This record gives sequence, structure tokens and C-alpha cells, in this order.
Amino acid sequence: FVDQRTDGDCPQEYSITRTWTAKDACGNTSTASQTIKVTDETLPTLIGNLPPDITLDNYCSDPSIPEPPVITGDDNCDDDVEVIYTETIDDMTEYPISFKITRTWTAMDDCGNVSETHTQMISVPYCCSDETAFAYQEGNCFIQGGGKKGKGKGKGGRWGWYIEDNLDDVMANGGVITYPFIAGAGLCDLESGTEVGTVSLLYDDGKLFVTYNIMNADLTADEIYTIGTVHVYAGCEAPSKLAPGQYGNTGEAVEMSPGIWVAMVELDPSDIDCSGEAYVIAHAEVDICRRVDPPVDSALEIISDDNESLESIDEEVVERREVVEFKVAAYPNPTTDKLSIKLEGLQADMTTIRFINNIGELVKEITLTDPAVHELNLNLSNELENGIYHLQVFNGEDFKTLTIMLID
Repeated sequence: FVDQRTDGDCPQEYSITRTWTAKDACGNTSTASQTIKVTDETLPTLIGNLPPDITLDNYCSDPSIPEPPVITGDDNCDDDVEVIYTETIDDMTEYPISFKITRTWTAMDDCGNVSETHTQMISVPYCCSDETAFAYQEGNCFIQGGGKKGKGKGKGGRWGWYIEDNLDDVMANGGVITYPFIAGAGLCDLESGTEVGTVSLLYDDGKLFVTYNIMNADLTADEIYTIGTVHVYAGCEAPSKLAPGQYGNTGEAVEMSPGIWVAMVELDPSDIDCSGEAYVIAHAEVDICRRVDPPVDSALEIISDDNESLESIDEEVVERREVVEFKVAAYPNPTTDKLSIKLEGLQADMTTIRFINNIGELVKEITLTDPAVHELNLNLSNELENGIYHLQVFNGEDFKTLTIMLID
């Protein structure tokens, strides 16, 4: 017999045509042939320590990315298996992840057979710092060792702001007043602080309700704020004990919806049975979490959907936002039924308006998808009960909060 080899598309694939010839004494012949095909359909495999998904919890103190391990391939026919490695970075992530690195390994033999792909996800979280926060009223700073208004700064670093209100004046204005909530302003240094939300004081029927609102309009924002335990002091005299744990009233914040935290403390009426001035300290520990940028050598690989670099997009956004400021107004306030909401400086197509009652419940939500709408007229008489509501307005990365009152 005679063998004839025909090579295939790869070194491990070929066919052999085997031919037998019979010949008698008179020279007559006959032939028979057989075709043998050799194929490679066995998948290669990955060999090595295949890395699992990890979260780099210590990245804020040690900003290094582990090097990819050496992964090799094995195949029953190919002695030199190619391993294809890819790495991509995704920074369009939501809190608590700043960015993700996706690594893949795939083995491929000479015949194009590929192994199962191994994928490793490396997550880098936001960097968070635990900051002391207080409701802010201008001029009313206390620093340990000097009592109220910071006279005689003492040692130890105890500081904060207190609220001083005349209850008669507050009641004459509807019984509710809202203050900025400032975190990280050590020794009352406003320039080093961050406004993370609001604190509202509601005086009603001899009771005091203190409501904290932390609002993150967009969980992809560069800064996210969270809140846990809150401490409240209330009394007819300035406090003598400055440690928050000694204020006598505590509460726990609840995440009412993604990024929206609310805490409310109801105080005993005897705390504010005051003939004139009442003092309040609203304190909490707030986490300020900041997004971490991907490694510099990989930043150029991150391209937007329309193939513009992030740098050019950022410049365009900054230029646009310097022209128009996002503003929200609601009137009349207080109102018996009808409420007009005026919007200015919309940056995004969608606007969300939320009504939060004084115990932190979402009772009404409106979504606008037409950026041309700048004023909304509502009739709330058949929808909401009388009381205090926190109006939260979200537009893209911008948000505003107002307090409104619905009365008879």
C-alpha cells in the first residue's frame, strides 16, 4: 500500500489517503483506498494559580495594583499553547466601588480551539474618612475649654456648633427651620468643612423633632456621604457637657432609598419648655467617601461612548456649569393646597422631585423628562396630609433640598 498525506489548516490536522493495489500474473490490477482524517477538537486548558475576584480594601493607604500572575496552557496536541491575556478598566461604577479592573485569560492551541476563559474582577472602593458633623448656625461655635462661642480655646480639640433659637420667633414662622449640616470643619473652620446635607428643627405642640437629611443625588458622584448614629442636645441653657455621648438623645440613620439617609430624634417636651431661647446641638459621625482615579498609565484607555476623551468632556461640563447655576424655589410656603416649584439651570434631561415626610418616608415622587419644563404647578390638597415635608430635587449630579409646610 501507499500513503499520501495532505496537510490541514493547522499542524495537528491532516488526512492520509492509503491505497492498496492488487495485480495478477497477467498484469490486471485493482485498487482500494482508505482516507484517514486526523482532527484536533480537544480544548486546551489553563494551568496555574487562577486568581479569584478581590477587593483592594487597603488601596487608600497602599495604592498599588497586584501584578497579573503567570498563567500557562496545556493541550494534548500542541506543546506551545498561546495564552491570551486582556485587561480593561471601568470607572463608570457606583458607590462603593471607584473603579473595576477586569482581567481575562484564555488558552488557544494551533488549531484555534480555545479554553474556557478565566475572569478576575479587581474592585477598588471609595476612600472614606470618618468626620464629625454638626448643624451650623453662624457665630455659634463652641470649643472645649471655653464654653459657647469659643471663648478661651482649651486643649483636647472638642468643638462644634450649637443652634440658638427664640421659640416664639420660630413658631411665628411656621415652627420649622433648616440648617446646613457641615462635616470635617475642625475647630469650626468652615473652609475645611464640607456641607453634606441639612438638619431641620420642627417645634410642634411642645415637642421638638430633629431630622437629619443626607442626600446623594448620584451614586456615581466623586463624593458620597453616609451617616450612622446621631446625637442631639436640647435645652433652655447652653450645654455644659460637650461630649456627644452625653447629650442624652440618640438616633440611627436609615437609608430611605439609594444614597438618601434620614435620621429623626423626638425630644421630651420638658427639654425645651423654655420661655425664650432654646439651645440645640445636632451632631453625627459622617463618612465622606471620595472616588479614586484609576492608575495614570491606564487613564488614556478610558474613552467615552462617543469616542471623546474624558478630559474634553470634563472641560465642556465645567464650562457649561459656570454659566448657569442650578436653583429651586417653592411657593407659596406655607401653603394650604397649591404649590409651584420653579427650576433653573437644568443640566440633565431628567429631574426627580421627592416629598419626604418628617419621619423620613417617601410619600410622593415626580419625574420630569422634558428639560424645557421650568415650572411645575401642583395641587396637594387631596394627596398629602398637613405637616412638614422635605422637598428633594435631583437633576443629574445636582440636587437641592427645601422644607415646605402644608397647613389648613
